[in-house]
Amino acid sequence: MNDRNILRFATRWGVLGICKHGLPSSHNPFPQISGGPFRVLHSKIAGSKSACFACRNPTTGQWWEPLSDWQFWARVAFSVAELAVALQDDKPSRHARQATNEHWKIMGYDPRYFEVSAHGGASVSPGWPPPVGLGRRLVSAYITDWLELTGVRPFFFWDGPERAFKLGANSPDCLLATVGLQMMLLVNRSSGFSLCTNCGNPFVLRRGQSSSRNAYCQPCGTRTAHRDAQRRFEARKKGAR
Repeated sequence: MNDRNILRFATRWGVLGICKHGLPSSHNPFPQISGGPFRVLHSKIAGSKSACFACRNPTTGQWWEPLSDWQFWARVAFSVAELAVALQDDKPSRHARQATNEHWKIMGYDPRYFEVSAHGGASVSPGWPPPVGLGRRLVSAYITDWLELTGVRPFFFWDGPERAFKLGANSPDCLLATVGLQMMLLVNRSSGFSLCTNCGNPFVLRRGQSSSRNAYCQPCGTRTAHRDAQRRFEARKKGAR
């Protein structure tokens, strides 16, 4: 990502929100509590911490960020996306695996960290690139780290009959949080989030699922979905009699 593209992107979508620590400002947000019984806690938290904000020129009032930070986050995002694409197949081709070696280097992969003891006490290395199973676990860990650093958390909305569960960042500068969520959805080939009709846990929708219909997380599976569909069918039959 060259300097001109960074400027064009930032002009349209805003700054990353990098604070004086060189981290996303959402890593240390100011507490935003609506009030009620938690108002007293809000004052205690606010008095015990100094929240982070994006860097601003005190003279001009303009936001500013080092280009090196933009290049770092863009490089990581591109590598994660490329690795995720290469790992979609259970048995990717040798060429596809070798083409990702540079991206694994960018992400800091070192096979020595994953050596295991074999028979006779010898150590076995996963090698370059990592096996598909290990690679998928690492990519999921990279995305989780991104979401953690950018302060992504759940929000609940209830306005009239409308209720909504969303993920976002408790920060005025949430561009990096948005990118992290988009990467998670891209890797999962998903369109959004929902609450499981069976267990009630939040999960990322899989292909063909919709939050406007009964949706089930992977542990509950299709068997539960078929069972509930049969129950609804029987209930409709009884109601039609």
